[in-house]
Amino acid sequence: LTACTTGNCGDVPDVYVAFLQGGNNIKEVLYDPTQFPGQEPRWNFLYGIINTLYTPAENGEGDEQIVDTVYGRCKVHFTRPEDKRFRRTINNCEIKADLNFTRMGGLQPVHYDQDATYIQNMKIDADIVIIEAIEMLTFRSPFDKKWGFSLESRTHVEIRNRTMHYVKKHCDANNQTAAVCAVEKFGAVPVGKKLYDKVLLGQKNKENELAKAVNEYRTHLYEMGDSHTCEKHSLMFARIVQEARHATEAEWRAVIMQPDNEPVLHVLGNVLGTLGNSESLKIARDVLLEQGPDFLEDYLFGAAHTTSYDEKWHKQMMYWLADVKGDKTERFWKIANTIATILRRRCERTPSSQNACKLGKERIVVKFITDIIDCKGDQCYLKALQVLQNIPIAMSCEIARGLLCSNHSQAVQMAALQVIKAAHPSLYDTKLTNVLIKLFRNTCPTPTSTGESQLAIDILLNCVPEQQNVATLLLRTETINPDDHEKWNYFYKAVESSGLQDELKEEFWKRMRKFKVFRPNYAQRAVIADSNRDWREIAEFAGYKLHATSSVEFDSGMFRRSDFDIRVKRGKEGLSLFGVTINTQALDSFIREQTTPADPEADVRISFLNHALPVKTIFEGSTEMMGTAWNADGQTVKVLEGNAMLRDTSVSLPLLSGLTVEVESAGAVSLKLLTASTVSLWNQHSTSDFSANMSLSLETRATLLHHGEVVHRLSSKMAAVATVGGDVEVAFNNMPFDVCIRMYRGDVHASFEMVDEATKKPRKKRTVTRSRRYPGVTFKLNDRITEQCNTLASSTK
Repeated sequence: LTACTTGNCGDVPDVYVAFLQGGNNIKEVLYDPTQFPGQEPRWNFLYGIINTLYTPAENGEGDEQIVDTVYGRCKVHFTRPEDKRFRRTINNCEIKADLNFTRMGGLQPVHYDQDATYIQNMKIDADIVIIEAIEMLTFRSPFDKKWGFSLESRTHVEIRNRTMHYVKKHCDANNQTAAVCAVEKFGAVPVGKKLYDKVLLGQKNKENELAKAVNEYRTHLYEMGDSHTCEKHSLMFARIVQEARHATEAEWRAVIMQPDNEPVLHVLGNVLGTLGNSESLKIARDVLLEQGPDFLEDYLFGAAHTTSYDEKWHKQMMYWLADVKGDKTERFWKIANTIATILRRRCERTPSSQNACKLGKERIVVKFITDIIDCKGDQCYLKALQVLQNIPIAMSCEIARGLLCSNHSQAVQMAALQVIKAAHPSLYDTKLTNVLIKLFRNTCPTPTSTGESQLAIDILLNCVPEQQNVATLLLRTETINPDDHEKWNYFYKAVESSGLQDELKEEFWKRMRKFKVFRPNYAQRAVIADSNRDWREIAEFAGYKLHATSSVEFDSGMFRRSDFDIRVKRGKEGLSLFGVTINTQALDSFIREQTTPADPEADVRISFLNHALPVKTIFEGSTEMMGTAWNADGQTVKVLEGNAMLRDTSVSLPLLSGLTVEVESAGAVSLKLLTASTVSLWNQHSTSDFSANMSLSLETRATLLHHGEVVHRLSSKMAAVATVGGDVEVAFNNMPFDVCIRMYRGDVHASFEMVDEATKKPRKKRTVTRSRRYPGVTFKLNDRITEQCNTLASSTK
């Protein structure tokens, strides 16, 4: 029926199609393997014509269906807009991809649309003579309308020779299907049903370039220095991940063992963790960790932000945890902390998996939590709860609730509250709220600290307005003479900030205050305290809202605890970008007497992209505190460095023209957290600052293929470099300390690049670049912090 007249159609064997006449519903496609022995079937113009003529819809299921197609799961709609003309559209597809990972929805909308029009012969009814088909594939980003690409393919099929040939029947139609007949009579081999499962779509003989990508990263690092951060860091990391996905173990060994690559081994640790499969874990344990134990944290950081949901890898990680269990050393808790995040993401993957984890039917999750919480002392419970903060599901919350209002230490109960706070509010029930009210009212068997009360407030405020009795129980505790000014000041500030965050909460609290018994009294204006909570919207762009939440606890003018979190929200979906929690104890032991003697302590916990890293101790005891103060000479220290993928997809789609398009898209973020502190014991003054240098990128490469050979390339890159930071100035020459906190975002440098290249004669290449700078800003914090900064400025003049 067809013939190649241009001479460049490739090796095209005969094909056989089984379909249902009337609706043209395709059932199965087969090919003749004897014409080109040793070659696997590859997408060509014949398959394109078949896909144009026949529909993947099911016979008798209606004109509008959602079915599996060669493009993915799509909506197929058949209509008759006018006489002698029919129309078939395919759209709203969930694109079928070899890999399709995105950290947050909307980063890169992908759309495929197909519109085929069938025109009947005007003289003889029911005889289709012309088919016009248009298909569109688009990869876009909401951040820049010029980024991405759009591919349009047009196909024209026309029946020119309508000569009819009469032949004898090859098979008995009553006893054999068309597909069985083609197999038995002509030796045809199926290429799959309507999904073309056995048809090759990608490039021929594509070489792996892992070593080349690593070499480019290393060269750039030598040129720019270790402290430098630019848009190329995230771009090159994403490329290494994509090349590493197809690398063999031998190629990995060669790259890791090469002496010149030692400066980039921490990046390779991130890459191996990001791959998230049994092979990468084996390479990490057998090769990378043999180069030094410090690379363990790099692998675990990458594993926490993996693009994989490989259940076999999950089991291998559990076996690794069992191997190092022993006496539950620091190595054990580091691995467990990462596995918790991996399993949480496993639970969040689908509604079905969410329900299974909620009901305790995911056996590997139940096994993990049971092993982690198998403790006998408070120190073990504290470590276990810090791990469970990364998997705050129903089982974790139930365990944490059982440790509240108990004889366990204050640190354990604070950690339990952090687990519950990290959980979704849908897990908060009446049993939990009753325990939290006891903590807030200080009616537990052991005295409740201000910090416990404040965390209880944070959780309880998330229960309203769904649980309206919570507000009643809180407000009934209000008195004219507050028992704890810090607690009540925090409560009033928390209610105020929750109203800024949610209009429904603001309206709810206004209505509650209208009741006579709950009307505001003098106590709200009379409390003298520094503890507060604040919520601020930082920016809104392309449907994404960026906001910051901060809370701080003081005790008689002395700093105790702070929690800072930057989150992004799109619709109902939210993600914590970066968070810092600092806990201290007995910092005032040198300047005033303690009713209960205690050594000064301080620790910090950093979280990045919904993953809380293990707690780091700043100092423990008077000696270490003084050593930390003496060594604070303003030198910059790199606290954290890591890379994570935000978007990773690879898809090959067949076109009706017989060509195929191969698309690889990768988005990544590289983070360097730097800190510096200066302490003058003589002047009783200190300054501390931190900066998070971030490199973000999103790149898409589209390759047009003809029989596996590249005929055209198109790439589109978008990258940005930004610094988010802050500084804290403290004058501790009197009590309470004078403190000033400042938060800022530096200039954002954004760059864009598009490369359009034709690889066949006449070869040509076109590159378009542009850049833009967005000025930095200093974030406005709450009025109390502004007042403190003014006080400090006036006292240091």
